[in-house]
Amino acid sequence: MLWLYISLGVAGIAIAGWLAWRHHLRLRQVAEQLESLRVMVADDVARFGEQYRELAGSDSADYESAGRAYSVALEASRDLQNPAAVGAITRQLADAQYDVLRHTSTIAGRPVPERRLPCFFNPQHGPSLTDVLWTEPGRGTRKLPACADDAARITAGTEPLIRYAERSGHRVPYWDAGPAFAPYGAGYFSRAESSHQFLHTNFGGQDNLEYGDPRHFTGPSPYPLEPRN
Repeated sequence: MLWLYISLGVAGIAIAGWLAWRHHLRLRQVAEQLESLRVMVADDVARFGEQYRELAGSDSADYESAGRAYSVALEASRDLQNPAAVGAITRQLADAQYDVLRHTSTIAGRPVPERRLPCFFNPQHGPSLTDVLWTEPGRGTRKLPACADDAARITAGTEPLIRYAERSGHRVPYWDAGPAFAPYGAGYFSRAESSHQFLHTNFGGQDNLEYGDPRHFTGPSPYPLEPRN
């Protein structure tokens, strides 16, 4: 009978050790994902800040609105503790990008462009210019908002300049980086007319599939692309 108690004790210790190890791995993964998000967001904020500082100072409403949104995003990015908070930052950046576009158009004497979604391939590129059909290898064809440069690349048969994220030591497109990265895209594309459908189509969540599941990317995308004002 003693051997049975010993065996149960050993098994219990082994199970407890395995659970502790799994918990440790999970905590490490969460920490790595958060750090990767911090780097991405800090880079986006810094890049916009450089573009904003290159503008000629102005008291226009659009210029000031862009500055306020940038300040909010910068402050939030400095104390990022939760992946869910990323969406609020990238939404501020998307608003600031459009404010800058309005400002520069007005200064140049051009009509103010309609508000469009950011470039899907890399939201750092700012508001999209047009919609393009893009076939991702193994994942079907989608209609996506693209900036002028990426639209030209796709038309010419070359790859767009994709925004990558670090996941488990590998660089992957940000839309395929896993659930922790979902708020990054959700913020940038929150102003889509059907943002829920847009995000589910391009970032996962349809049919109870996990974010980034390849089955999300088969067939054409049905979402409307026109953003609301």
